[in-house]
Amino acid sequence: MLGANGLTRSHGNALRALVVSNDKELAERLARCAGEKVGIPVQYRLASQPDEAHNVVEQEAVDLVLIDAGETCADVAQLIDEILGERKDVICAVVTDVGDEELWVTALSAGAVDLIEKPFFEEAMQQLMGKAKLGAVA
Repeated sequence: MLGANGLTRSHGNALRALVVSNDKELAERLARCAGEKVGIPVQYRLASQPDEAHNVVEQEAVDLVLIDAGETCADVAQLIDEILGERKDVICAVVTDVGDEELWVTALSAGAVDLIEKPFFEEAMQQLMGKAKLGAVA
């Protein structure tokens, strides 16, 4: 269930995700996919701008950063680099509408663990949640 502040209300060992996007539905799909398909409760925060994302990463506990390349970032690599420069323990992934080889290489080179195409979101998110559960959720 979503709270007034956009966070899911959950108990226990929830995955804390930051979704960098103007698309609230993307964040809701992340939480729904993680909860229903993978069994991991997710608390998420939506940041519509890179500056807002930086503030969240600096001030809040975050396990996963999901960057919507089509919505927010002209320079995805720079945002990933800055986030991972602040927090080495965070997993970053990029979501895009269309597979783009240059974006894929750029995102991976910057430290992203995955590039997810929106048409295949659910399947890819299941795999990403497994990585996050193993690597970031204590």
